[in-house]
Amino acid sequence: MSPGGSRPARAWLLWGLTALWAAAIFAASSLPRGNGVIPLPGPGLDKLAHLFAYLPLAALAGAALRAGGRGRGAAAALALALAAAYGSLDEWHQGWVPGRVPSWQDWVADALGAGLGACGVFCWPTASPPAEDDFREQAADPPDQ
Repeated sequence: MSPGGSRPARAWLLWGLTALWAAAIFAASSLPRGNGVIPLPGPGLDKLAHLFAYLPLAALAGAALRAGGRGRGAAAALALALAAAYGSLDEWHQGWVPGRVPSWQDWVADALGAGLGACGVFCWPTASPPAEDDFREQAADPPDQ
């Protein structure tokens, strides 16, 4: 079996986890204010919640893209774009939820979190599986024995 033999299964698993995380974000943002939502103690802490919600979303999407064979740069850029776009849709969606208001400041926090998650995909290559080219380079230069 080649080193990348389980690549499709890994990619599907990571996309599934990405979808579950996105669904959790959607579920949390669908809760009306005042109906069981615990307010955060202090001004601006909701921005940290946004940042830490979108950081793993981008990291999971980036890892899924890497497992699918994308290079680090492409995976990081696409993960950032996908997570930031999802953040904008989530803010739009909150306009339809009682007691919630869409906010560009929340979207900026979403995008910053997505940027940090994408940075993890790009800056730490061990955080996601290597692309096929990485395997070819390793195979072309076998270790000395």
